[in-house]
Amino acid sequence: MKRDMDLIRYIMLRAEGVPSTDIVDWVSEDFPKYDFRDVYGHVKLLMEGGFMTEVQQTLGLEDVTPGHLTWAGHDLLDAIRDDAIWRETKSVANEAGGFTIDLLKQIAVGLLKTKLKKHTGVEL
Repeated sequence: MKRDMDLIRYIMLRAEGVPSTDIVDWVSEDFPKYDFRDVYGHVKLLMEGGFMTEVQQTLGLEDVTPGHLTWAGHDLLDAIRDDAIWRETKSVANEAGGFTIDLLKQIAVGLLKTKLKKHTGVEL
């Protein structure tokens, strides 16, 4: 499976916005263009990366389902939440020819700092 950062971002946005993080409901209601295995694989990546917790529960494919975003997950999501910042972050990362999740976050944070300075005059 190739990592899809748009899907990862969308999963994080959904995890933050729903009271119950039941992936079965997410797939049927909110991920119509993605295969369940792709969504589940990306949820597993988020859990393995420490961006989401996991709760033991039988799903058929595995015995794990997502819990909630961790502190690191919220930090990453806050950095990439804005659609314009996200588009620019992806553009910069693609121009570089590759990226790590940490580098992606650093790009987004840098763009946010630039935006804040432009609007407030405060340099961070």
